[in-house]
Parts: sequence; C-alpha cells; structure tokens
Amino acid sequence: FAPMVPYFTSGQLHSFPTLLPGHFRTSIAAGILQYCQGSRAWRNVGLQKFRTFQDYQALWREYDFVFCGDDGQGDLLAGQMMIQESEARDPSEVGPRLLAVLIHQVLPENERPAQVIYEEQGSEQDDAWAERWFKRGLVLHKTYIGAALALHRYNQSLMPLDTVAQIS
Repeated sequence: FAPMVPYFTSGQLHSFPTLLPGHFRTSIAAGILQYCQGSRAWRNVGLQKFRTFQDYQALWREYDFVFCGDDGQGDLLAGQMMIQESEARDPSEVGPRLLAVLIHQVLPENERPAQVIYEEQGSEQDDAWAERWFKRGLVLHKTYIGAALALHRYNQSLMPLDTVAQIS
C-alpha cells in the first residue's frame, strides 16, 4: 500500500484502502484444483471473500465501500453477491453502502470465469451481460484508465472528470 500513502496524507483519499484477508486452506485447495476444474475451482474462494466482506461491512458501519478485484480468483462472484445483497437491502436502512464493484479483466477472452452467481452458470458473458451488470454497479475494465472512464460513466461523483484526466 506504500503508493497510496501520499494520496492519503495529502487528503486525496479520505480513507485508506485495505485487503480482505483470505483463508489459507480455501486458497490452497483452489490453487490445486484449478488444474482440473479451471476457474470453477475458485468458487469457494469467492464465497469466502463475500462472507469476509459482510463481516468487514458489519464492523465498519460508518463507511461506504468500493470493492476492487479481478476475474481470476473468485472476486467476480464475490462482487456479484455483494451487489445482490446491496439491492436486497431496504433503501431507508442506515449503514454502509456498496457504491461499486470494479473487476479487472485479467483472464484471456477465451477463459471467462466460471465462478459466477448460480443463476448465470453456463450463460454467455457477452457485452449485453456486461452492460446489465454495469447498470447494477459492476464495472469491468482491462486498464486503469479504462477503470477510471467506466467508473466515471457509472457514477460521476465517484470519479469526476478532472480525476479521470489526472489518471490518464
């Protein structure tokens, strides 16, 4: 997190980013199983990341959250579950909100992640799929400037245009 320190100390970040801790046993099992199951092996890791996020959100109720991950090790599934949970909440409920989920697309085009929510297993992850999820707060990107532009398109208050210009 060393690169983030200057942004935090100068006031450009109002809070410091953190990593959600994983579980060694789940990660080791997925790392071994990926050779025979492919990206499906990471499903339990994604479920664990979602549960860890729920715990973290309950602990830090005064904060809103933006979840950042990639499509290689369960983050997509965790992000989709976060969005579903957020949508199911009573809008009048006070407490932490999920503002967006950013997923860096690191897998090759022909290796789309299989660890998606149950309702979508086996369905095509095409542009229409990506747009439906984008409208719900799932921002897919391949580069940092792509992330900034997409986040600006999704919610200009999270990523103002002048900030996009700084990133580019």
